[in-house]
Amino acid sequence: MNKKIFGCICGLVIAIALLIGAYLIFDKPSKEISDITFYADNYQFSYEELKSHSQIIALIQVMDELTEANSEAFISEGYTVGNIGRRQCKVLKYFKDERNYGETLTVLEPASVIDNQYIHPEDYDKLEKDNIYLVFLCDETATNELSLMSAYNGTFDVDNLDEMDEYYDLAIKAIVEYMTDLPDKQKEAIIDSDEIVKASAIEGVDIQTQIIGIDEEITLLFKMSSDGQMNVQVTE
Repeated sequence: MNKKIFGCICGLVIAIALLIGAYLIFDKPSKEISDITFYADNYQFSYEELKSHSQIIALIQVMDELTEANSEAFISEGYTVGNIGRRQCKVLKYFKDERNYGETLTVLEPASVIDNQYIHPEDYDKLEKDNIYLVFLCDETATNELSLMSAYNGTFDVDNLDEMDEYYDLAIKAIVEYMTDLPDKQKEAIIDSDEIVKASAIEGVDIQTQIIGIDEEITLLFKMSSDGQMNVQVTE
């Protein structure tokens, strides 16, 4: 066979192979990730318990997405007995650090993506990339890795406080204590309050909160600044 003809045939075969490969890579329909929830009976920590049982209290920013690459399922006798996601987080500020961790943390959360299934407790949604959270972390786990304390119970999305319902009072107490410059006496009164409720929104204010059950009912107006400081205005 003429060498030029043979070369053309080989080139054509290679070109076809490349086209088929490109089709398989780019045109193959991607599988949709299904949402799988399960019931989890987590212990509900009080605010003081969160502080005393945590090794880390910090303001963090999530650096990655939850994917199959950073998810793990635990199998025992053929059954899945647990699942986690290992999330990479940048520490914006430490409020408590008993272990001298660095500027980044790997944090376990009770959610994973396994075989195109997003698996998580029914009352928990995964940490969102780029969002900022005030978290209470504990490393007293089976693998001695840092974990969120009781899922949402110790995880507060300060970017989306207005969307919080459960544990809203704990979030406000933590933000008041660690992210505001209110006088200590006023902080203590808010932290000791038995009733903290979400009030109606005001234009230009991220969240409005009423503190009930102290000497006088007060309203806090929160506004997040670009440097991660929560500015707060107190009205009575």
